[in-house]
Amino acid sequence: MKPPAIQNPVRPKSPWQVLNLVTLAAVLTLLGCQNINKDDLNSKDLEQFSSLKSIQDYLSTNLGSTGFGGKAYCAYDVLDAKAAEETKEIYLWVVCQEYYPNNQTFKQGTGSSFPVALTVRSENSGFQAISHRKPRDGALYAEDMPIIFPEKTRAKIYSESTHVHNNRVQTLQNETRQLAGLR
Repeated sequence: MKPPAIQNPVRPKSPWQVLNLVTLAAVLTLLGCQNINKDDLNSKDLEQFSSLKSIQDYLSTNLGSTGFGGKAYCAYDVLDAKAAEETKEIYLWVVCQEYYPNNQTFKQGTGSSFPVALTVRSENSGFQAISHRKPRDGALYAEDMPIIFPEKTRAKIYSESTHVHNNRVQTLQNETRQLAGLR
């Protein structure tokens, strides 16, 4: 018994039809291989969030601790950001440091270093922080990270060497000293 012949319902009739099919297949392949996400911001967009006083003030007020009766100052490094319709989510590495007076000098008090997801909205040619999320301490840290931060941001955090991370924290600690008016 002879098997049935396979029929090809799409059979180009002219060279132009062949060229059109090949072009269409190439365009669809290229589009399918691109990771197009209009919510992702490029590095130039991220620069607009660097060292903004409104963000530093928000972080100092809402995340800084003052266990010695001093004043908390927070500095941050922008890791990534994502745009939403009316707001932007900025992913930061934050260092908060308290400084308090002691015998005509200032000493470091309570300090902390952690990642933060900060939600901001555009306001009067600037940005206003409206909320934040950060991972909880201890065993809950690992549980919270994928809930708060996108995979791309977590990869940046986790792939850093200890040396790179320590340099970032040291730089941010120096910025808190400058914010406090100390040298």
